[in-house]
Amino acid sequence: MVAIADFDRDDMYWKDGRTIVWGRNHKGQLGIGTRDQCNKPEKLSKLHSMSLRLTDVKCGLAFTLGLTHENRLVYFGDRMFCLDNEIEEDILEPEELDDRNGSIKKMEVCYNKILTQNMHGDVTEYGDYLNSKSI
Repeated sequence: MVAIADFDRDDMYWKDGRTIVWGRNHKGQLGIGTRDQCNKPEKLSKLHSMSLRLTDVKCGLAFTLGLTHENRLVYFGDRMFCLDNEIEEDILEPEELDDRNGSIKKMEVCYNKILTQNMHGDVTEYGDYLNSKSI
């Protein structure tokens, strides 16, 4: 599987459950713990240490959102688009986010917005420092 973000920012793919990243990283959107650009593929080891495996990934303007095998959300990159408005700095390594709507079934990212759908079909929108809102 391959997910390629707009703006020539980063690429990710899974092979045997591993997540590989490379590209621009000015907001930490690669999840490697720094803001340094990564010019060659690098394993995203933080996910492995968290015992998480991504089944889907979406790349926004300067952030990455992952869906785990347990239907939980993982986020890294620009805090502006994070689902948790209490965070004041960019997230340089993957962090599992609290699930406010039950287990996540589906997620979509469009530039600077995040939409999640839970197992009950409820859809919630996040982004641009906004509090979440059900739609």
